[in-house]
Amino acid sequence: MTSLEQKKPDPAPSWPVSRFSALVAAMGLLIAAWLPPDGLGFTLCWFHHLTGLPCPGCGLMRSMASLFRLDPARAMHYHPLGPLVFVVLVSIAGVALLPLAWRRPLAAWAEKRRKRVLGFYWTGVAVFLVFGFIRMAIIAGERCGFLAQR
Repeated sequence: MTSLEQKKPDPAPSWPVSRFSALVAAMGLLIAAWLPPDGLGFTLCWFHHLTGLPCPGCGLMRSMASLFRLDPARAMHYHPLGPLVFVVLVSIAGVALLPLAWRRPLAAWAEKRRKRVLGFYWTGVAVFLVFGFIRMAIIAGERCGFLAQR
């Protein structure tokens, strides 16, 4: 067998965790670790800046910053889904650090259960968006007088 005919080694699995998603997860965690839990004193969310309403993700960074400081009550106050997002980001970043010999079986396990894994993913996205839109509607309703102020 010549060098051209030699079988190339299998590349690292890119599903369910790609290098890009691991990089984004790690960057999000690093930013959350750096940020103060009470925020920077101004909003970074363009949607909130334009409308005065929170987007579905408003409060996530403050929630995760609170978790880095071991304050789960404050984390839940800022965003009830923050602890779950934190665990997901830690998992994604952690899988990327595993040796290739461990990632391949994990990728094979996920591939066998692709429908279920994607179902969990899309369910999580839906819950996140529904929570965000309900929170947005409640706040908008309170401001417009449709809902009684607390």
